[in-house]
Amino acid sequence: MNNLSSIPVPTTLLALLLGAIISIVGIGHGQLILLHIGVAIAGLAVVLAVAREIRETRRQHLEEVIEYMDEEMGDTGNKQGERTQERRND
Repeated sequence: MNNLSSIPVPTTLLALLLGAIISIVGIGHGQLILLHIGVAIAGLAVVLAVAREIRETRRQHLEEVIEYMDEEMGDTGNKQGERTQERRND
């Protein structure tokens, strides 16, 4: 699901539009299966858009937490990584 939520926004909007068009055509021609297919495509587009927003919000929150922890601990660089590298060199 991680890869699906990284689908670009225009593609998601196109899927939503396609789903709406298929649904309207299905209603116009009395084809219930087309209505169901259109709603399924549109629903998937909405789910992917929500998943993208959730992932982006989580990423931003994690960056804020890391920044806050760095400020609180007085850590301005990657000292832990430097210490690990020093141990490997010894």
